[in-house]
Amino acid sequence: MTSRTLKSREFHVLVALADEPLHGYQMAQRMEEDSEGRMRIMPGNLYAILQRLTDEGLIQPLARSPRGPSDDSRRRYFELTPAGRRALASEGLRLERLSARLRSRRLLDLDGEEAAP
Repeated sequence: MTSRTLKSREFHVLVALADEPLHGYQMAQRMEEDSEGRMRIMPGNLYAILQRLTDEGLIQPLARSPRGPSDDSRRRYFELTPAGRRALASEGLRLERLSARLRSRRLLDLDGEEAAP
């Protein structure tokens, strides 16, 4: 498991994979959806992130498609590893604490919007 702070896109990849294994295009769609359109990722960037997260043991490719043999064999599906789930939880807690500090300093209102100056 990584002890470093995850980069934003790495965190979003782990969030996208939290519920089920996905292939690259599904991950990109989920990331855009989860970020309300703020995060768009090019395939080359996504696959570099997937390689890094795989090398760190946070995700792993599936040997077979979870959709069955009729699925496109070119699709590579990935899933979180136990270390990836721990890293996701740790990063989520770090962001939650940071948000709490922002609210306590009145830099963020309770709805998550920027506070008025």
